[in-house]
Amino acid sequence: MTTRRGAIPLRTRWPRTVSRAEFSAGDNPRVLLTSGSYRFNNVGDVAMCLVAARRLRAHLRSANVYVTAADQAAVTRHGLDATAVDNVPWRAWGSAVGNWQHELDPGSPRWWLPFRHPYVFASSTVRTGQFKTVPLLFDWIRFVESMDLVVLAGQGAIHDRSDRGVWRIASLTLLAKSLGVPVIAPGQGVGPLLDRRFREHAAIAMRHFDGLGLRDGSGSVETMRALGFGSDEYVVTGDDAIALALDQPTPVERETVGISLRLNTASGLGPEVGGAVSEAIERFDPDRSLALLPMMEGDGVSDTAALERIGGAGPRSVAEATPASILPAIARCRVVVTSAYHTAVFAQSMGVPVIALAATPYYRAKLGGVLSMFDNRGGEMLDPTDPDFPARLETSLRTWVRADVADDLRRRAREQATAGDEAFAMFLRNAGLL
Repeated sequence: MTTRRGAIPLRTRWPRTVSRAEFSAGDNPRVLLTSGSYRFNNVGDVAMCLVAARRLRAHLRSANVYVTAADQAAVTRHGLDATAVDNVPWRAWGSAVGNWQHELDPGSPRWWLPFRHPYVFASSTVRTGQFKTVPLLFDWIRFVESMDLVVLAGQGAIHDRSDRGVWRIASLTLLAKSLGVPVIAPGQGVGPLLDRRFREHAAIAMRHFDGLGLRDGSGSVETMRALGFGSDEYVVTGDDAIALALDQPTPVERETVGISLRLNTASGLGPEVGGAVSEAIERFDPDRSLALLPMMEGDGVSDTAALERIGGAGPRSVAEATPASILPAIARCRVVVTSAYHTAVFAQSMGVPVIALAATPYYRAKLGGVLSMFDNRGGEMLDPTDPDFPARLETSLRTWVRADVADDLRRRAREQATAGDEAFAMFLRNAGLL
């Protein structure tokens, strides 16, 4: 993989106010790791962050790792060896940069002021009515300047429906590069990117990565090609969370049906989908044991409420929304019905067939990407808004509960995990840390 270093020159003329030696203990590199889940309440994002941290430790054992997280308890709970860093200064920086660039074209020299002269830009926010944010901006610039590496852990934030995600990733990437700090981005899901401004910001940021890994070779690759990237400018590795799923032992008996529902505007699904899934389960086997698999936790999460509607007379178990609870629960399944992306990733990685539910182009691309990662051998996709959905789901359950695909799926999982390990090491070499 090659990168377009210097595709857009970033040369800060402002002198460094602090040397990295001030912050480092001996030769220990300082690494900022950003997770897609600030509150560490999204199982998939937590899993990808854990894998990124594990790969960091495999190569940089003495690194001081800092991770953006709501509090240290959330980090420690998942066994992550890192120091929690509040992302409020990052949000302030991203907001200030976004406001500045909102009406400017990337071709304008003024568009680049936050990165060519970050401290000057921070001071200038006084004149734009953002006086209260100035100390936060200086804190963030100083902190990023002290890093030896920024790692954007695997996530799916670079797309049209994640406006804040695109702006914040771009603002951090370009700031770090202007300060001479390398940025690597393994395991990313990219696209769809149809909005012109999102496309511009995402493309500019990605051209400055010292390493970019894509988690799927379908939708993400199509988006990268549409943005003008060549195949030598990224690596397709599969989802980083696959490596965590491979650690899970396989139970002797696997007769449970797993159910995982993601309900939000992006998925296009409402609570009524739970009733339709229940109808299909009762037609298929009302006494079948069910594993309910919530992938988010916290107040106001609608996924759990939908799962509570799932009927059936058989025994039911409800996993906690943590990798430590979700992974063994999926391992005991014979088949998994899911509209949640990472439930599908975990299941396929452990040899479990998947019936993916998608009602919007975005989710069809996401879940289709998972199926393609495993050569479309371990499942199919259904539209839960189809009037015949319960009958179609019943048929699919009868098909996939008998499918013998476990060995093929696990083989693909091992191949992708190996590709992820190799790509991460290559990215560190690109960044000058190996």
